[in-house]
This record gives sequence, structure tokens and C-alpha cells, in this order.
Amino acid sequence: MDVPAQHSGTLIVSISIPVCLAATLIALWVFGFTINNLSMLALSLAIGVLVDDSIVVIENIYRHLKMGENPVEAAINGRAEIGLAAIAITMADVVVFLPIGFMGGVVGQFFRPLGIGYAIAVLFSLFVSFTITPMLAARWYRQGENWEEPEGRFAKWFEHQFEKFGNGYRKILRVSLNNKWYFFGGGFAVLVAMFTFIGGGFAPDRATALKSGMGMMPMIVGIGALIFIGNLIVTRKPRFSILLGMAGFAALFIAAPLVGQAFGAWKKEDVFKFQFVPESDGGQVQLNVELPAGTTLEATRDAVAQVEKIVMAHPQVEFTVSQLGRQSGGFAASTSGTQYAQITATLREKEALLDNIMFWVKHEGEMRPASVSSQDVVADLIQSVGKVPGVKVNITEAGGFGFGAAIQLAFKSNDRELLQRTASDIRDRLAAGAIDGVISPEMSSKPGKPELRALPDRARMAAANVSVQELGGALRTLYEGDDTAKFRVAGEEYDIRVMLDLEDRNNPELLRSVPVTFREGQPIFLDEVATIDRGVGLDKIERRDREEVIQVNADLLPGFAAGSVQANIDAWIAEEKLLPEGVTIRALGQADAQQRETVFLFGALGLGLILVYMILASLFNNLLYPFIVQLAQPQAMVGAILALVITDKPLNIVGFIGIIALVGLVGKNAILLVDYANTLRERGYDRVEALIESGGTRIRPILMTTIALIAGMLPVALAIGRGSEFRETIGITIIGGTLLSTVLTLLVIPCSYLIFDEFSDRLGRFLRRFNGGGSTSTESDHHSEELPTM
Repeated sequence: MDVPAQHSGTLIVSISIPVCLAATLIALWVFGFTINNLSMLALSLAIGVLVDDSIVVIENIYRHLKMGENPVEAAINGRAEIGLAAIAITMADVVVFLPIGFMGGVVGQFFRPLGIGYAIAVLFSLFVSFTITPMLAARWYRQGENWEEPEGRFAKWFEHQFEKFGNGYRKILRVSLNNKWYFFGGGFAVLVAMFTFIGGGFAPDRATALKSGMGMMPMIVGIGALIFIGNLIVTRKPRFSILLGMAGFAALFIAAPLVGQAFGAWKKEDVFKFQFVPESDGGQVQLNVELPAGTTLEATRDAVAQVEKIVMAHPQVEFTVSQLGRQSGGFAASTSGTQYAQITATLREKEALLDNIMFWVKHEGEMRPASVSSQDVVADLIQSVGKVPGVKVNITEAGGFGFGAAIQLAFKSNDRELLQRTASDIRDRLAAGAIDGVISPEMSSKPGKPELRALPDRARMAAANVSVQELGGALRTLYEGDDTAKFRVAGEEYDIRVMLDLEDRNNPELLRSVPVTFREGQPIFLDEVATIDRGVGLDKIERRDREEVIQVNADLLPGFAAGSVQANIDAWIAEEKLLPEGVTIRALGQADAQQRETVFLFGALGLGLILVYMILASLFNNLLYPFIVQLAQPQAMVGAILALVITDKPLNIVGFIGIIALVGLVGKNAILLVDYANTLRERGYDRVEALIESGGTRIRPILMTTIALIAGMLPVALAIGRGSEFRETIGITIIGGTLLSTVLTLLVIPCSYLIFDEFSDRLGRFLRRFNGGGSTSTESDHHSEELPTM
């Protein structure tokens, strides 16, 4: 098969994608996974990674071709030379995603197809790069064929500019290696500054933000003094540039929280937001209608008709479904009564970016603009429905992950009146706007229900030999009924419910003459052993952990994240001392799930870090080099968080999976640099020249794999399909972390390599002297061997 020379490399790399995807789908079927949101997300993530191994291998094969080797030799040598790095790159991804696939808890079950599916895909990618890629390169390439020679004006201009870029990078890299401690410390200074920037965003004023930044000054001064004095003792020369560098770091740590505070004041909301589950537009709005207690079903129906008319007037509402006498509460208990109703409004189908791209696909009916979310419709309806007199309407977005309202506060106590008073007070304060973003606070147990109470008289009950159990059982039978008796006919059995007639049940005066039990053939009536009292009570009583509980539920305005608002509520309740003695609080819903499941996420992150180190240590046969590679991981976290801040997206479990994925993804560039630097040192290069040559040689595959990964993640980050907002944060975190870590890796990792290797040399000489083995150095580098300086 003859393939045009200029397209050979592109075609060989492109073949790896369908081959790996097909093999992965077969493996998912074998493991019993279905085609679902998470398995498709695994393939989406893998798209940008599947070509990495093939790109690295094919680029190295071409480099050997340019050295004069024939295609077969170039394929063998190029694959063999890059083999260790390719294995390390792939296994770093595998050992990061496998813990995700085997996490415990609900989150582990949820993300299992993602973790296992992605690991399978990258393993197939490694297999393809070691077999199909070099095989096709050996067959399609020709010796002496200059198929990479640019043709055309643009191609020649681009190649010339890239050569200039590579040469410029070599010069910058040499400068960074000569000032290694500045760049090494600067990478981590950016990490710390990012967290102080976020902390400054929560500061109420500039003074508080400045105080938080000044808190790091003693540490900076101490570290700077130690480095300056240590360098002075060893070199006997004062290096005032050290003090200048520490002053720059100090200025950065002071400026970061001030900038964060100013940014937060401009946004008028939290700089960094978090929540457990990602936002998802379900396309439905739920309206819970409540009228005064005792309202007839007919009056409730008339009120619902008025609300429906207002709802249907909204341009984005397609149709409504109403339910009278009941409000469904999802996993929570439902509320029933003649004064309750529930309206579910289904919105028009939401337009997505993919609909504009696929303009030839026709859709039935008018679509909802992509800029109008369900939360926006909720905000509109809150304004319009509030005009209905005598009707209380709670409007929320329907759908989600079954957690119910965004904010759920469960108050527990054995004192019912105190519990009701506390929950009502906090509900009223939230309704008055005590916490920004909180709307429609509601209590799960609502007061105002008229009732008749039978208060037992213990003395008279003892005299009549009547127990409370008998009293309650008699009232339950008479007013709720007893179905112990059965009617059987033709093999069928029917319950017979024995109870008072409807007319008698609705006669409160009859309650006094209700017989509780019989003693010696004589009835004992209710008013003989109890006092009848009229009052107002709760519509239902809920219990949790053997205590009465009242839940306050609330929703949020668009742009507010549940986790951040929950933290503000917790701090507000503690600061205002709103909980009296005898009442406890527990956050439910998303907050409860986040508390239970976050431990599994951090466990997967920690296990991934450990496994990546073990893989790299075994492949490099060195305990030091893995630390150099893993220095890129915290820097990637800075990029991920910064990307979320810029796009104004909250960090959620899907975004956190993206941060875990970065543990394996961002180490690839560092592995390429470190692996080739070690190869060059084995060929006789000194440390500095090996790092410069490694950086200049590997800059092209590093940029190619980075661009391929970002391009693969862009559809996920842009949320181009309907419902894709569920997974957009994983694309944003991976793109942000990859961009920043690539920039820092190209400069910080070589400096880290130089520092760690010099430290290893000094430690080796010290141990040889300590053991009496002499002080000869085995390292012939031209770089200075003084105490680490800047």
C-alpha cells in the first residue's frame, strides 16, 4: 500500500484512535458495563490521550530516520529508545484511574465505568504504539525520504518559527538552570499564592486580606535568612540576590490575597465555589402550592388553576402537570392534605452548541435558548407567581441526583416546642436574606394544622385500670380503622375496615363519648380518663435517631454553589448562636453525601500518588527521579483551580476526578524530559547540557501531546451537547492543569532535576567520607558544586 509521504505520520497516529476505541468497547462489554454517561466520558477523556504514545514513538522513529537509518532499523531503535518512557507514561495513567474504578461508597459505584474504561483504553494505546505504529512506520517510510520537509509558504514559515521558538526555549532553559533555585521556588510560590488568592476572596475587607498575607512573612524571612547565612558560610561571599528573591516571594504572598479580595468584591460572590454534585439542567420546574390549613380541595383546585395560568404564560414552559392534595418529596416524606398541591412545569428542549454545529438537523417546536437555564426560569416564576393572593408557592428546579433541595438542615430535639421555635426562627431569617443566594426556605413539618388532643389523666386512668396503649389503640381503631377482619369469597380475600361513620368522625363533640374499653361489662368513655383539648399542631412528626426532627430546606439562586453556601450557613449559625441548648443540627442532602463520600475521593488521590511513585521508581530503578516527575502534580492543581475560577464553575466530584486524573496526565511531559536526559548522560553529556538538549529535543512531542489532550478535552469543557454540563468541570480542570503544568514543567522540572541530582551527589560524597571511602567525585559536570544558591 502506497501512502503519500507527507501524510504517513498523521495517518499512522490517526489509526490508533479507532483501533483503541473498538478494543475498549469490547472490553467494556466483557466486564458487563453498559453504554452510559460515565463509560462515554471515559472514552471522551481517552480520545486526547490515545494518540500520545503513538505520537512519541512516531516522532522518535522519524528522528532516527533523519540520522540515516533505514525504516526498519529506525522503527526498532526509535521504539526501543522511547519504550521505557512510553511504559512509564501509560502506567502512570493506569495506576491513577484504577483506584477511581475501585473506590468505596456510592461515588465508587458511580465512577467505576469511568476508571476501568479509561485504564483499559490507555493500555490498548500502549499496545498499539508498540506494535501497529512501528510496523506501519517500517512499511510506509522510505530511507532518505524527507517527508517532513515543509511544503508551501505557510508550512515553511511555521517550521521556521518553531525552530526559533525551540532555540529561544533552550536559551531560557539555560538561564533557568543557572538560577535554578529561583525557578524551583517560584513554581511552588505560585501554588501557595493561588491558595492565598482564594482565601483572600473570602475576606470581608482589605485589612483582613492583608493580615492573612502578612501571616506568612515570618516563615519567608526565616527561610531567606537560613539560605543567605548558609551560602555565606560555604562560599564566603554574600549573595544579596537571595534577599532580593525572597522579597519578591514576600510581595507575591502579600499581593495574592489582596487581589483575591478585590476580585471577590467585584464579583460580589465567592471567588472559589464547591459543591458535591455537578449542576444539571433537568428541564423541569416544580411548584409546591400551600394554602391555609382547612382549605377545601375545591378551593385548592381554583388556586392551582390561577398558578398554572401564570406558569403557562412563561415563554419557555411547554406544559404543566398538577397533583392536588399531595406534595412529593423525593426521598423525603411526602406531605398530604387538602391544602397542598404540586405543579410540575416541563420546559422547552434546551438548545445546545451541538445543535448550531449540526444545523441541518431539524427539531420539533421552538427550542429554549442555551443561555436560559432552569434556574433562570425559576427566578422568573418567583417574581410572577408571588402575586397570587393567599397562596404560598415554593418554586424549585426539579430533577438532579435525588438529593432534593440544595440546602437541607435537620434540627433534632426532644422538646417539640423548642425545636419548632428554633427551626421557624432560622427559616424566617433565611427567608429575610441572612445568607446570600438562599431562596424559598421551607420547613418539612409545617405548623397550623387544627387538631383535637386527648390528654391522658394518669390518676383517673390508674383508677379505671386503663393504659395509655389501650387509649391510643381505641382512638386509632375508631378514627383510622382496623382491618383485622377479612372477607373471603371464591378464593379471594378482602380487608374489612371497621371504623366510625364519616359523619361521626367529623363531629368533634362525639369524641367525649367514645368508649375506650369495657370493665365488668360497663364502658369507660374517653372523657372519664382524658381531657379533650383543641389546639394547633404540626402536619407530621418525623424522627431521626429516636429524636424528633424538623428539616429546613432551601434552594439557591443561579451562580451559587451548595457547598459554599452550606459553609456560610454553618458559620452564620455558629456566629449568631442560633442553636439553643437541647437542639442539634445536621446538614443533609449534598452536604451529608459530601462528608461521607469525600474520604473515598481523597483516598483514591493518595493511592494514585503512591502508585505513580512506585511505578516510576521501578521503571527508572531510582528512588529520586520519581520525586522530580511528581513535582509537576501540585503545579497542575494550581492550573485546575485557576481554570475553575476563571470560568466561574464550582469544584464538584466530577471536577475532583479531573484533578485525580492530572496526577497521571501531567507527569508525561516530565517523564519525557527526565528519561531522555538520563539517556544523554549515559552517552557522556554533563547534567546541564543533557537537560538543555533533552528539553530542546522533547519540546515538539511535549507540545504535540499537550495540544492533542487539550483538543480532546475541548468538547467536554465546552459542554456542546444537551446535559453535558454534568461533565464540563472535568474538561475544565484537565485543560487548566495541563496548560499551566506544561509551562512550568518545561522550566521547573529541569531545575528540580538539577537540584535533586546535586543533592544526591553531595549525599553520596558525605556517606563515602563518613564510611572512610574517600571524597572523590564520580560526577564530571561543569555546574557549580556550592551550597544550593539562587
